[in-house]
Amino acid sequence: MANFVAMMENTDDFIYFKDRNHVFTGASQTLVALTHPAEHWTDLLGQTDYDVFPEAYADIYYRLEKQVFSGIDVAHEVQGYVTNDGRQGWVDNRKHPLRNAQGEVTGLFGIARDVTEKILAEQALQRERENLQLILDYAPIGIWLQNGKGRMSFVNRAFCEATGIPESRFLAVDHYGELIPDAFRQQCLGSDAKALANAGVSVTHQRLPFVDGKIHDLRVIKAVKRDESGEPVALVGLSLDITEELRQEELLRWERDYSSNLLNTVEAMIIALDLDGRVMSINRKAGEVLGYLPQELVGLDWFETCLLPSRNPAQRRAVFFRCGGAGRKPNGVFRASGQDAQWRYPPDRLACLSDP
Repeated sequence: MANFVAMMENTDDFIYFKDRNHVFTGASQTLVALTHPAEHWTDLLGQTDYDVFPEAYADIYYRLEKQVFSGIDVAHEVQGYVTNDGRQGWVDNRKHPLRNAQGEVTGLFGIARDVTEKILAEQALQRERENLQLILDYAPIGIWLQNGKGRMSFVNRAFCEATGIPESRFLAVDHYGELIPDAFRQQCLGSDAKALANAGVSVTHQRLPFVDGKIHDLRVIKAVKRDESGEPVALVGLSLDITEELRQEELLRWERDYSSNLLNTVEAMIIALDLDGRVMSINRKAGEVLGYLPQELVGLDWFETCLLPSRNPAQRRAVFFRCGGAGRKPNGVFRASGQDAQWRYPPDRLACLSDP
């Protein structure tokens, strides 16, 4: 008996015994922190849960005890509690029947282990998962995770909505390639193969049909996580829609080519300099006059390469740019030096370009 009392007064668990009427016949000292009024576990003897717990909690405990008295061997549930000082916690509550020599249930005993720290850790982890899920779902890029063999474990909302394939379908198939149209499947498999063969980050250009009925260009970034033996265990993919970016680049390229072709048909020298005097662009006629291929002059200093030496080069540069200034009427003549000849050109054809 002394050992039993020592256990009841020193255990960290919540231990209790009750008769068929749900009346306490024994309890651990730990229960005193949850019950009121009680200072010692012996104060609980002869009491029920409704005498020492708030009614809402007593209802929960009573419901579990009814399962024991209905004949089951163990009633188990994670349940909440509130201490006398207002702290909320949780216990893993397990109740077992007590039987007499004839096998009749005469009462029950319960052991409730405090799992508050575990529950709080799980809640914090769940919040982190929900926050991460929110970020992943609403990121303006496609994000997915697979096992390196095509089996998806996560696909974010942006990619699902763009492709018109719900995440549930991605997760249901053995290989996501089953959901990709035949004409586009091989590029996806090739992109995976490149990532799996790469020790770092892999970047590829892929094209996929979207729900808007158009084929979109994607910049796909993939990285592989490997185990200690180097075997892939996960492959994460990111996709950025670069359709508009490529369209703008193509438009800019077309405009540049068109302007270049147009300038090359003009029978006049046209040279564009930056503010440091380096050649940015030069048309066909200027190259012919100066005796250079146009690409040979790009990036070179115009004043040092194509003009005759000057006793005051700094002043010449200043005059040159002043002549091309907006709203100014230029005067004077500059002399250009070709590879085999000297040429003169009028400054009143200079113009200054500025940002809008």
